[in-house]
Amino acid sequence: MTNTTFTRSAIELAEKLDVELWPDCPVTPFYSLLFKIMGLLNLLLFLYAILTLFSAKYDFIHLPVSLDTISLVALLTASALGIFGWKYLLCNLITAGAFIFLAFHVALSPVSLATDYTYTQLLSLIPAVVYMLHAGWLKLKKMKK
Repeated sequence: MTNTTFTRSAIELAEKLDVELWPDCPVTPFYSLLFKIMGLLNLLLFLYAILTLFSAKYDFIHLPVSLDTISLVALLTASALGIFGWKYLLCNLITAGAFIFLAFHVALSPVSLATDYTYTQLLSLIPAVVYMLHAGWLKLKKMKK
C-alpha cells in the first residue's frame, strides 16, 4: 500500500509473487473518515432509492418521502457512483452534479412547493460540495504527476 504509485520493477515483482498492490491510498485520518462517512451516506441513500422502487410496486412499504422518477434516477446515480467511484474524477463530478440536481429539483418542483416545504430538502448540497472538493483534489493530484 502506498499513497503514490509503484515502480515498474515493484509491479513486476508483485505479479510474480501474486501480491496485490494498492496505489494512491490516502493515509490521513481525515480523508479515511470522510471516505467512510460518504460511503455510509451513499449506501443508505441507495437502499432508500431501492425501497422507493419497491414501495411503488408493493403496498406494505410506506416511506415518509416518495420520490418522482427523475429524482429516483438521480438518487440511484449519485449513490451508486458515490459508492464505487470515489477515486475517479469523472464519477465525483457526476455524483456532485446529481446531488445538485436533486437539491434544486426537489426544492423547485411544484409538488414540494404545494406541500410543506422545508430547507432540509437542500441538504443534498452538502455531499455535492464534498464531491466537488474531492474532484478538485483528484485533479490537482493528477496534475502533480
